[in-house]
Amino acid sequence: VRNAVLWVSVPRDLTRRSTLAVTIVKDDYTNRDLFASLDDHQFEYMKVDSSKIESIHWADALKWAQETLICKDIFNTLCSDAVQLRNRLSTVRDGVLLVRLYNEYLLRVELKYHPFKEGELAEEGCPYLNRSLREMMVAQECTRWVRPQTFVSLPLTTLSEALDARGPRAFTAREIESRAYKPQFLLEKLITVASHYSLVKMARETLEEFMSATRDPQMHWRWLRCSPISSQFMVIMTNRNFDYVVGKVTYYIRVTADAISLISKDGHNMDCYRDPHQLMYALKY
Repeated sequence: VRNAVLWVSVPRDLTRRSTLAVTIVKDDYTNRDLFASLDDHQFEYMKVDSSKIESIHWADALKWAQETLICKDIFNTLCSDAVQLRNRLSTVRDGVLLVRLYNEYLLRVELKYHPFKEGELAEEGCPYLNRSLREMMVAQECTRWVRPQTFVSLPLTTLSEALDARGPRAFTAREIESRAYKPQFLLEKLITVASHYSLVKMARETLEEFMSATRDPQMHWRWLRCSPISSQFMVIMTNRNFDYVVGKVTYYIRVTADAISLISKDGHNMDCYRDPHQLMYALKY
């Protein structure tokens, strides 16, 4: 790539623009877009014109090459994690990674290449999941899993031997290993965040459906807590022709990465699992 007196050399395998799209798709016989299409439009990035590449500004060329390298590194890490993951079906084909999420839903990660030329690329996939994947990859690369060795001066103590590791209540090697922090695969973190995101969306759509279909009792809801892996709604139902205190009922909807549960004010827990119909039934009755 050339601009005035500054020359930048970009490797041949990086002279392409890349995007990484994360989506949640339904696995059924009508969905024919699980894998990438093999039409000629998908391979336009392989037509490299050296004269056109030399006219690209060096800053854009470096940014696009770096983006391609990052996308390829993330996709290779996810594929490597999918091979090592247990009790989780996955498949890779034509730059698309499919991993079982829950029930009939799949997590789809697609690495897509585009021609090495100027212009804005349309963002594909779910913006929230795309951004979360980048954040988790950066956090994983910036984390030191092995703490550097340092000398620490310990104070003198007169505690009994029962509190020491050599006493009769000492932890065994198996207990120490089970309590130790173990880093997760990047794909495991992405599955947890994607599953929670899908269940939160399901719970919100169920609440909106209940509000549009039911006029008595009137329902109002708001967020109590919202995090990447755990969220909670507060639902207030008000019955008509009743006193404000008597006709007011409060529920809490807790959403994790595994299930949805409806909790009454007196502490009764109704498991709705991952079924929107069961959540709707719990809200009505």
